[in-house]
Parts: sequence; structure tokens; C-alpha cells
Amino acid sequence: MYETNPLSVGAGIFLLAWIILISYPLFIYSWWKLKTYYFDDFFAARGTKLIIIQTIIMFISSNIITIIGVLYEDLKVLNISKTTYLIIDIIDQGILLGIFLIMALRIWIVNYTHSLQLEMVKQTWKSQLSLFVVDNSSFYIKHKTTLGSYPFMTKVCGCIYIISTIAFILLAIANPDNPTATYALLALEFLVTIIVIAVVWCKYPKFKDRYHIRHELKEQILFSIFIMLLG
Repeated sequence: MYETNPLSVGAGIFLLAWIILISYPLFIYSWWKLKTYYFDDFFAARGTKLIIIQTIIMFISSNIITIIGVLYEDLKVLNISKTTYLIIDIIDQGILLGIFLIMALRIWIVNYTHSLQLEMVKQTWKSQLSLFVVDNSSFYIKHKTTLGSYPFMTKVCGCIYIISTIAFILLAIANPDNPTATYALLALEFLVTIIVIAVVWCKYPKFKDRYHIRHELKEQILFSIFIMLLG
């Protein structure tokens, strides 16, 4: 018979209630909105496919793996081996890392695309003012096929993901009874993601764009900081 801590049991019950009553309905509503407005420019400007992937892995992490963790660690009603739970925990950390990387990738590409469009407009005006003014030294124009490309940046994020996942596995194997090191690595990468979002938000033009992207950046920064402090 497992010994239970009343505080852990209470926290576990609260978390289960939150997932069932709040989280599930929110995900269902979000997917309904996404299905309804799938081809809308509002989602297209943010990367529709990446939004779908991000919401799916967020659902798996928060509404499936979290429940397994609550049943095993807090309520102690799930009878699985410690090794199995360790594997599930590593998978969850990999999923969380994937969420952070997708979030950073979407925001980077949105900002790069916007900056590239502004630069192209600027170049057009320069050519109209003077036929002899040709400036190809712009950072955004020179690197649009690499740093401004979804396929290229996806490969970069994929390499970061693979290296980080290997690090998670090695740290977990080295010290399976104390996951502090793996959590610290995850927190560090989450902090880097927050910094990337904050830098993009500071550089994004301060006007009310029709897609409310600047407002979304601000909300993601606040939400990420809240989740990090809570974690």
C-alpha cells in the first residue's frame, strides 16, 4: 500500500478537476475555432500547420501525461514501474521542449517575414527615387532563404531538439532518482525561448496590426513567465 500525502492528494484532485472542467473544454473550443477559420488570414499569418502541431502536443502533455503523473505521484493509484514512469517523464520533457521550439520558430518567422516585407517596400521606394540606388546589403534580403525560411529554420530547431533530447536521456540515466538536472536544463531552454519572444516583441512595430500579433507576443511572454514561475 502506498503512503499518500494529504497535500499531494489535494493538489492532484485539484489538477484533475482543472483538466476535466477547464482544459478539455478549452482545447475543444480552440480546435473548433481553428477548424472553422482554418483558411483565415488570422491563422495563416501565424503559421497554421505549426499551430495545429503545437496544440496537439500541448494536449498530449497537459491532458494525458499530466494525468498519468497525478495518478502515479500524487494520488498513487496507478501501478506502474519506476522505469516506465521515468520514460514517460522523459517523453513529457521532450514534448515540452518541442512546444517551446515551435513557439520560438513561429514567432521568429512571423517577425522575419514582416521585417522582410518592410525592407522590400523600402527598396522599392529607393529604386523609384533613384535608378542608381541598388542596396542588396540588407540582412533580411540576404538571408531570406535561410533565416527567413520555414524549412531551414525547422531543420535548425530539429537539430536543437535532438541534441537536447539526448542530453535529457543522459541526465536521466545518470541520476534517475533526482530529476533536478533535467528540469534545470528544460527551464534554461524555456528561459531562452522567453528571451527570443521578448526580443521580437521589442523589435515589432508599435502599431495595432490587423492580426494583433504584437498583442499575442505580449500575452505569450506573460503566460510563459507565469508557467515558468509556477513550474
